[in-house]
Amino acid sequence: MLTELTIDNVAVIEHAQAVFGSGFCVLSGETGAGKSLLIDSLNMVLGKRTARDIIRGGERSASVKAVFYAPWSENLLREMLIEPEEDGTLILSRVIESGGRNLCRINSSTVTLSQLRDIGDSLVIIHGQHDNQKLLCPAEHLSILDAYAENSAVLADYKNKYADFRSAAQELSELKAMGEKRDARIKSLEESIGELKALNLKDGEEVKLRERLNILRHCEHMAQTLCEANDALNGAGDAKNNLYRAMQALEKAAQIDASLKDTAENIADAYYRIEDAALTVADRLASDDYSEFEMDALQTRLDTIEKMQTKYGMDLQSELEKMERESLDLEDFSETLQKKEREYAVLLAQAQTAANALTKSREDAAKRLCATVGETLEYLDMPKVRMEFSFTSGPLTSHGAESGEMLVATSPSEPPKELAKIASGGELSRIMLAIRSAFAAHGGSATLLFDEIDSGVSGRAADRIASLLAALSRTRQVICVTHLAQIAAAADCHLLVEKDTSSDVFRASVTRLDDVLRVSEVARIIGGENITPATIEAAKDMIAERKRTEND
Repeated sequence: MLTELTIDNVAVIEHAQAVFGSGFCVLSGETGAGKSLLIDSLNMVLGKRTARDIIRGGERSASVKAVFYAPWSENLLREMLIEPEEDGTLILSRVIESGGRNLCRINSSTVTLSQLRDIGDSLVIIHGQHDNQKLLCPAEHLSILDAYAENSAVLADYKNKYADFRSAAQELSELKAMGEKRDARIKSLEESIGELKALNLKDGEEVKLRERLNILRHCEHMAQTLCEANDALNGAGDAKNNLYRAMQALEKAAQIDASLKDTAENIADAYYRIEDAALTVADRLASDDYSEFEMDALQTRLDTIEKMQTKYGMDLQSELEKMERESLDLEDFSETLQKKEREYAVLLAQAQTAANALTKSREDAAKRLCATVGETLEYLDMPKVRMEFSFTSGPLTSHGAESGEMLVATSPSEPPKELAKIASGGELSRIMLAIRSAFAAHGGSATLLFDEIDSGVSGRAADRIASLLAALSRTRQVICVTHLAQIAAAADCHLLVEKDTSSDVFRASVTRLDDVLRVSEVARIIGGENITPATIEAAKDMIAERKRTEND
């Protein structure tokens, strides 16, 4: 329930505070007084799209704060990591700066605009002329029916199964398209696989080729260094012979002095190691002759490998395995296609079953909605008007297996037709009110706000609208912007919106009326500017009669 709305620097409103009560609240005032600004301000604090030009001229920012009593919002707040107030109070605030920056808060926590909008949608439903336009758009009618049917679980199940079915349909389509190119692809793969197999690339071959080529390119230098090493090891006065003589001498000395035994063994070990190294160098020097033919052959082989890598990728073995797998898959194409067709058929059947369940939920809800709306329209002085919901079956789409449209017949002898061809502004307002009334039995937001629901209505129909709004207010807060005395007289709380024109700068204000001022305002609505004793008495009688009606 909305308890308080504080507005600062919104258009012509410098500062205003509206205090609401439970039950049925009415907003009235002269045309242009600023009633629509209260709705705009409420939309702003509920997180709706708001233009920057809403900021009062000469000011840097506009701000709105709304206080609700909403103890049921505790779980939603905790999901947003916001600690709820113990007394159930919920405070929303939003500041819009001239530079475009938004500062949004829930209680004392800063939140994003989308979070403000999410909780705002659960607090208030605002019905205005835009909603009447939605009624004239058949594309919106299924969503209205689904909301009434409360079939979100059925709808979600269908959408999931439809998504799976569409994915399978796409895969099947792509597979069939692949089948048309299958023969050409098989031929191309056979050629590529043959080319790679003919290459006969061995593991690590490329690395070995590059190492061997590097040796051959430096063959002359290699031979020179090996000769130097060989001369040092095997030439005159070489280290090996010197070590041999030292080894023999120390072996003889160790026979005399045992303490030299380890030294003799170390020298012997060094000698045999150097002898092995000398033999290796000599063998390599004898075998490593330069071969221009070998170098050309190795370079040609490496060029062939690099050409294949450019064509197929650096990891030729991996590419070969991948192509072989694809070739096998294409060879088994018929079996793969049949498997995919069976999978598609299963998912189609599941989606169709889910669509049937969705259709049934809509058909059942449509019967209930049309019956309820029909009863309400009869009460609203439209006894001959009946509403029907027309379904047209079609292929599966993201919203189900049918389209749907609300149709209205204005007399028993007339077939139902589109709303746009039949309903006047006043009739649309009453039809929307009847639909909202039907929704009220399904729970929903704590506050309903109707912006000039009485447009195009007068007389007994206005009395009936007032009674229906009052009845709705028994289970939730109802706020109504009105120009009708019958509706104003039915209110539990009455707020007057006025604009001060005494200076060059217009200022709007909001006042909660006591019983005396309320009579004066209802009298103004009845008689206009010239309020007479007769209009005062008429206003008193109208308010008293409404109280008697509500108490009966």
